[in-house]
Amino acid sequence: MPVLYGVSCEILVILLCYGNFSKTPYTKPAQKSGWFCMTTWTLCNLVLFTWFGEVCVINTAIFVVEAFFFLLMFTYSQFRSYEFKGDEYSDGGCFIVFKRPRSFFDFLHSFIFRPISTVSVVAEGWWFGYTLGSPYHCEMYNCNDDDILIRINYLNGSFVRDCLVPLIGSRWSPLNNCCHAVQRLFPTLKFKMLDSLPSHLIKTLDGERSDGKR
Repeated sequence: MPVLYGVSCEILVILLCYGNFSKTPYTKPAQKSGWFCMTTWTLCNLVLFTWFGEVCVINTAIFVVEAFFFLLMFTYSQFRSYEFKGDEYSDGGCFIVFKRPRSFFDFLHSFIFRPISTVSVVAEGWWFGYTLGSPYHCEMYNCNDDDILIRINYLNGSFVRDCLVPLIGSRWSPLNNCCHAVQRLFPTLKFKMLDSLPSHLIKTLDGERSDGKR
């Protein structure tokens, strides 16, 4: 009976935490991360309580370690920086465009790494990139609040089109994704993961701005 009562309480707490997690929008990353930590913690408690049953020396030690680990995770989620400042958009410029998290898998990535999901390119009002279920394509760009833009002053539209138009119609794959498309604009830029792109990109811009427009 004590085990059944404990399991019932844990399930209620899980439902409460998950409900708040799903209701919190992705535009509030600190709050969403906090509820994610609480939901994960209560799920672990449910597994441990079901497995070990009543309190004994071994599972008390496990609960202490678990609580310490999730306290660290919760603290990290609340005090880390979710800010990623970009530039103002203008129709005549060239930009690298990062998307803020918009789905659960985007959120999982941003919980550990940078708060970004995909990357694309805008050149003189035209957007080049992949969308879910569609091949690489080009369309008129409409700026929205999910976009974080980094202006690339020394690139011009013709250079971007020469690099990216050959990709139009190609399907996404692990070896042909949004990062590899952007890398065509920066042949000296070495990166393989989306999370490493912003820092490598900024270093490359600092080193190549003196080269002038391409």
